[in-house]
Amino acid sequence: MLFDWKRKDPYKGLEKFSQDPNGILVDVRIPEEYHLKHLDGAINIPLADINNFQKYNDKHWYVYCLDGFRAEIAMYRLRNKGIPATNIGGIARYRFNS
Repeated sequence: MLFDWKRKDPYKGLEKFSQDPNGILVDVRIPEEYHLKHLDGAINIPLADINNFQKYNDKHWYVYCLDGFRAEIAMYRLRNKGIPATNIGGIARYRFNS
């Protein structure tokens, strides 16, 4: 399987998320990373917990991490469970207002 995670543009993904009334924004990094900085409105569900997470299965998940790789894995795991998911990339490419 060839991952295309390095080319994701988080701004495009956030635009799609903002237009989806059934979407949730999910940060799949570990809690320590999430607490340092995360996108507004995002919830934290670490990649290690994705397979066992039971809530929001009726939503479209827009997932991100730091560089997009963990989000790509999360997206495939969610899709294998029948949950619609989109990898919006990594926040390393995102410019935060400080």
